Amino acid sequence: MKLSINWLNKFLPLDGINPEEVASKLTMGAFEVEDLQLFGPKLSGPIVVGEILDIKKHPNADRLSVTEITIDGQNKLQIVCGAKNIEVGQRVPVSLEGAKVINRKDGSELLIKRSKIREIESFGMLCAASELGLPSEESDGILILPPDAKLGQSIIDYLSLNQDIILEVASRSNRGDALCVYGLSKEIGALIKKKTNQLSFKTPNFDASVKSTASKIEDLKDTCVFYTATIQNVKINDSPQWLKRLLESVGVRSINNIVDITNYISWSYGQPMHAYDKAKLNGDYLISRAAKKGEEILTLDGKKRDLKESVLIIADSKIPVAVAGIMGGKDSEVTETTKEIVLEAAVFNPAKVRKGSRAIGLSSEASKRFERGVDSNFTYNAILKAIELIEELATEDNTKIKVGQIIQAGEPLKKELKIGLSPNEVKRVLGISLSLKEIAELLEPLDFNCKPIENDKLEVSIPSNRINDVSRPIDLVEEVARLYGYNKIEPLPPPSTISSQKTKIGLKKIKKHFLSAGFSETYLSSLIGEQQLSNKEFAFNNENSISMLNPLSREHIVLRQSLIPGLLEALRLNTSHQTSPIKLFEIGKAYFLDKRPTERETGVEESIKIAAAMSGVEENWFTNKHSLGDLNEILFFKGKGIIESFFENNRQDIIFTPQKQTFLHPKLSLNISLDNKLIGFIGCLHPSLEKRLDLKSPIIVLEINTESILNNIETIFPYQKISSQPVVIRDITVDIAKKYEANTIFKEINKVTTSIIQSMKLVSIYDLDKEFRSLTYRVKMQDFEQTLTSKQIEDEVNKIKNHLITCFHAKFRV
Repeated sequence: MKLSINWLNKFLPLDGINPEEVASKLTMGAFEVEDLQLFGPKLSGPIVVGEILDIKKHPNADRLSVTEITIDGQNKLQIVCGAKNIEVGQRVPVSLEGAKVINRKDGSELLIKRSKIREIESFGMLCAASELGLPSEESDGILILPPDAKLGQSIIDYLSLNQDIILEVASRSNRGDALCVYGLSKEIGALIKKKTNQLSFKTPNFDASVKSTASKIEDLKDTCVFYTATIQNVKINDSPQWLKRLLESVGVRSINNIVDITNYISWSYGQPMHAYDKAKLNGDYLISRAAKKGEEILTLDGKKRDLKESVLIIADSKIPVAVAGIMGGKDSEVTETTKEIVLEAAVFNPAKVRKGSRAIGLSSEASKRFERGVDSNFTYNAILKAIELIEELATEDNTKIKVGQIIQAGEPLKKELKIGLSPNEVKRVLGISLSLKEIAELLEPLDFNCKPIENDKLEVSIPSNRINDVSRPIDLVEEVARLYGYNKIEPLPPPSTISSQKTKIGLKKIKKHFLSAGFSETYLSSLIGEQQLSNKEFAFNNENSISMLNPLSREHIVLRQSLIPGLLEALRLNTSHQTSPIKLFEIGKAYFLDKRPTERETGVEESIKIAAAMSGVEENWFTNKHSLGDLNEILFFKGKGIIESFFENNRQDIIFTPQKQTFLHPKLSLNISLDNKLIGFIGCLHPSLEKRLDLKSPIIVLEINTESILNNIETIFPYQKISSQPVVIRDITVDIAKKYEANTIFKEINKVTTSIIQSMKLVSIYDLDKEFRSLTYRVKMQDFEQTLTSKQIEDEVNKIKNHLITCFHAKFRV
């Protein structure tokens, strides 16, 4: 949202607080300011309202005139001017010596000086609109002011030309109350410890002679409250300059005084509303209802839109006149001939407005607010303020507007919510100690009513505009944190740092094992869609599933309960690009609804899982020697070997038992148990599922719940003592017959080495001829208690060499 500092000052006088500080406070208060921009011309000096007393032809120039100007009704100034649209008696902007205006030729700053023009002295300049930074259709004409413009008044004040600063404030998905100047003024006031101006609303004198247009609601689930007000004797005209400038500063084009007033209310208070020309409406009522089949509307942007039956509309007795919460219709718009209007202000279901916006492909400033939630308890006040402004800005001379009775349908939501909050809870979450009084002083500027109750606790009444996003104690703690200041909260590690570190080490070991087995790691979304939920073979428990309240698409509806569907989709995508063979794995979370949510607990259980999928089709398999059944078996035993090697390397015994997962091959699948507890499964996909998922080759999948592994992390991954003694590296190059495998040689070396050998790695293989090759092993030696001597090192190396000579008749390089 664009926030004008000049507009903000109407609700919260900043008194010397600069815009940069406001931006900083907002950003630290969870409303990120993305940009600051200057708006309006940079004018200074004496630029005032003057009156033309006389106009004479310049004696030395055919295209110039010599004018006589007064700015106080008494003294006279001589100013040379080249404009053709000036006449005696007109009131015009006059810039005097020392003033700075805009050079209309190149937009640079123009300093006004006393000068001689063709031998005639000139004491200032009459200003065109462009020289004051205003849009103008006339390129060389002077800006003519209304006859009632006060002589000598500053043009900057009269035309509201004070330079403004606009903050680009990022909107939040659940804070419709903060998509308006007043809402942000409350936030800023709470952050800078200043009070926002008290709002006041004037009730008009309702005229019984005005026949009011009624308001109706077809379905209260779609529209909770709907107000209409009929107003006669309105004068449609241009808005005053102050209103135009405010709207222009935030990117809203001025239309006419009535439309501008509705936009002003929307931006000021966050309540969108619409005005209709009553003469263009059919019947004596407006109704909020769902569109009917075949209905269409020409919206204000000039486009004809087909209305689906799910779209919420406002209609008169015959046709749609607006798309509810989005945009009004062109055929009932207010124009210069309008004499009687109907104001409409309502609150619509956010989901209904969002669906309607997507259905017709139209988003607006109104829909942005309704989608985030509008406070129905403020709607009546908003329509009162609009009527007050219409009475001020849209009346003819000596004629008063007539306001009919405001008609209401539905009721504002009167939900009351009180939440208990203790300083102990604040300290537990944030690590800061605050008293009840200090917590109340932080919350009350945002209209949270705080009342001390027993057991050193606050009872906090939630204001109606925050009911949608503050519903639990933790939400109040979040409010305390941002109002207190995130930068003032000391950064501390969480209490579970040690166990988290152990978990990281364990997951790192698991990841390393799969990477060394040739797998590629994937990072997939935790959200799955309707298509994956429909796969009954995966045995999704819909009763324990966690659905999104506001899903972005059909592919992001529910939090996953298994990592397998996502891996299969990734594998299918890779095979469609002719990538083969493929080995993918992921370490991620699965989510289950463990118990009923409460104020303190979400009831959601998170489980860290490791899952893998492997397709082993290689070119050499496309022969008649092997069948798909053979490949299924080889894939199965490869996958089983990967699991066995992991647990064997980490001194754990696992048991494989038959399993009955419907999406796995009935003969090539097993459950995996550790310490008599089921931790996962492994198996080939069922052939029917492979066919339905359009997978072109056999697939093996496995999934393991890492909880049991991480709970025994110290046994599986014991911490190694870190030595302060230096490490010695030696390379041993051996020439040996090719018939001896490198792994066999490695095992023989391990038989004779002592504890000072910390690691040994094969780093080089070189073929000498058809029968012999050269292998280089890199040996890392270290003693944890003392520095190794040269003799200890040489003895260890010689021991290895002698053993290899004995076993394999090996030869060594000198």
